[in-house]
Amino acid sequence: MNLYYINAFRNINSDLQGSTKSLLSQYCQSRNNADTELDSVKTILEGSSTQLNKLPFIPDIAQKIQKKGVDIAGKYFSFPISISFLSDFDTDAWSQMNLFFNPAIGHNIPIQILGLGQKNILYLSLFIAELENSSQAHEINILLIEEPEAHLHPQLQKILFANLNDLKTTQVFMTSHSTHIASDCNYKNLNILFKNMRNQVKSFAPFKNGVLSARENSLLKRYLDATRSEMFFASAIIYVEGVAEQFILPAIAKEIYDINLTEHNISVIPIHSRYFDPYLKIVQNTNLEIPVAAVIDGDADEWIDNFATTAIVSAQTLEVKERVQVFVGIQTLEVDLFPDSKTNAIYLKKCFDNLGHGQSYQNLLTATEEDEKLWPGELLRRIDKTIKKGRFAQELSLLIDDEFTAPRYLEAAIEHIITAKKIR
Repeated sequence: MNLYYINAFRNINSDLQGSTKSLLSQYCQSRNNADTELDSVKTILEGSSTQLNKLPFIPDIAQKIQKKGVDIAGKYFSFPISISFLSDFDTDAWSQMNLFFNPAIGHNIPIQILGLGQKNILYLSLFIAELENSSQAHEINILLIEEPEAHLHPQLQKILFANLNDLKTTQVFMTSHSTHIASDCNYKNLNILFKNMRNQVKSFAPFKNGVLSARENSLLKRYLDATRSEMFFASAIIYVEGVAEQFILPAIAKEIYDINLTEHNISVIPIHSRYFDPYLKIVQNTNLEIPVAAVIDGDADEWIDNFATTAIVSAQTLEVKERVQVFVGIQTLEVDLFPDSKTNAIYLKKCFDNLGHGQSYQNLLTATEEDEKLWPGELLRRIDKTIKKGRFAQELSLLIDDEFTAPRYLEAAIEHIITAKKIR
């Protein structure tokens, strides 16, 4: 069993070529006919180097260097030297080879001009090619790669990961901070390393048997694009229903609590639904044991006998004491932010004005002037139909300051994460 390790701080320029231990040299030596090929190379190189070494200035350079050695170290400690374009060592012939970027026939450009991502691909290509050449049938190769995504754009990260996963002679383990790789991998191979609230380092495989049902597994896999897989890299999560909360919650945390959620590795993850169960099952005890808040619309008009919707009741059954908590609004987010014509009125007016719908705001006031009960429906109709919720929330997030009155359930969700993460 052979174990190989490629760390994240590899010196690509010096490792690729220029020495007998370079990847290029080792790959050449690993080829089946390397000995025969080397004899052919040496025959030509020795002939040309002999001619080069006969040039009169070559021994003159050596003589002057040797004289300087005598001047510095004296006759006893100095030693004779010579200069040659090629030594007598067999493997040195391979070290004379260089890699070039070849954009067109006859145009060899040093690879030093390539980007780090391109050189990273070249590095891994040579390493794996040499490994496969030198492997014996009875051997098992295990390759550990740290952060293979370094300097690669998203599409190339996905291609690299897929191809490394398909190697026939080598089992690859890799560590990564790439949401693109996490969202595109074979999910059964995904493992998360995290610290729990007791500062213990633990691991969790989200798609191991028993965590989710087959249907929930399918839903989660379809959901986990590059943005959503961010949850696997967070140290705390605030699950929300949609993009509006994703804009608003960080603004409230920043302006009212003076906390930048990103700086504390807290991710606000929209699930684009009210079905929180798969996401809350992931963070149960013995699974991903990190602090979680789930923020759910109250939707009071849909309440059942226990004054909650089915989605709320289902989510609340998955709460974990002091760690996973569900926070419920009264209506929808927009109505809870602006429950009447007076609460946060200055912010609401600015949103409509800044988005070019000042007249719509005036129409809202007129339509609800005689009957305040019409406010929720008229407000939602203008935000959802005229402006669109995402655009409205994005504008509002820019206006929120410490004078803004936040709904209590949003404040409670942020306070829960602050306490669980021991930020204050």
